[in-house]
Amino acid sequence: MNHRTALALVLSLAAAGCHGTAAEPSPDAAAGSPAADASPSTYDCTDASCSGTCTMGRCATVLASAQGYLGQVVVDGTHAYWVNESGSGTSTSAILRGPLDGGPPTVLADGRYYPGGLALGGASLYWVEAPGADAGAVFSVPTHGGSVSTLAGGLDFPGALAIDATDVYWTVGLTCQGTGPCTGTVMKMSIAGGAPSTLASGLNLPAGIALGGTNVYVTAGSPNGMVLRIPKSGGPPVRVAFEQALEEGLAADATHVYWTNTAGAVMASGPDGGANVLAVGQNGANVLAIDESSAYWPFQPPLGGEGGIVKEPLGGGTPETIAVGWSYPTGVAVDGTSVYFATSDGMIVKVTPK
Repeated sequence: MNHRTALALVLSLAAAGCHGTAAEPSPDAAAGSPAADASPSTYDCTDASCSGTCTMGRCATVLASAQGYLGQVVVDGTHAYWVNESGSGTSTSAILRGPLDGGPPTVLADGRYYPGGLALGGASLYWVEAPGADAGAVFSVPTHGGSVSTLAGGLDFPGALAIDATDVYWTVGLTCQGTGPCTGTVMKMSIAGGAPSTLASGLNLPAGIALGGTNVYVTAGSPNGMVLRIPKSGGPPVRVAFEQALEEGLAADATHVYWTNTAGAVMASGPDGGANVLAVGQNGANVLAIDESSAYWPFQPPLGGEGGIVKEPLGGGTPETIAVGWSYPTGVAVDGTSVYFATSDGMIVKVTPK
């Protein structure tokens, strides 16, 4: 048994064993619902059919390497997009894209100040930058390359960003000043342009943001964090969950919101509350991605070593390790066939099938 096979067995047993301690069922899961098939033998991956490395019954392909410090990854039908923070100083980050079937990456924007909150909308890529108080901004660039546009400026530490077919949403104000009132806000602006509007204000440390149905979901408050729901049309925030440690990954669909926290739990809730545990003991689950049927997150052994990617049905089931042998994976994204992630040693990786 080689070291990756042995580690895969450890990760799979750890994920499944920890999930068994969950106190509540997953959202809307009927008793006896089928669990995910944890056996990689259901997939056909051979060295002849895989241009990368066969592991866990799947093909892992490195799309880019030597990319410096990496975080979020987003994908569309043809390319992956990511931030390269390989330089030092204040404005040395670059935003790149690379083909999903392999090939050299190209720079879409350089000289950026630690861009974050990457989101794709139409034929553009959006992000935020926060170089200082009242100096943050929301930017966009065409996905095929072109000039960088500023959508909104003069923002006080914008944090996360999400987009739908008509509007872009972001969080602002990552700190509460002293003992005074909290000034964090959630803002909205038409993709077509115009003035931003405020959806919610007076929030403590708004951070993550995700869109589901007619709602905007936001994580706020540290260290005893909350998940809040805000109508896209505006209205008072509704508390979906609280005392969630510090939320990290956040994703949503039309019926549920999903998140991870620093306690190593993967959680889910309907829009009106009632949080359920999907998995616990998931060290390193700092981001979360979902598709129509499953959730995906990174896993890192508590004492270091090689990490992996875990998958679990949205309706509940047994967590399945689908990739292993990577250095501190993060930035998980999915499309119709594959899962993508970044590693701490500067790689963008594609695993097929997801």
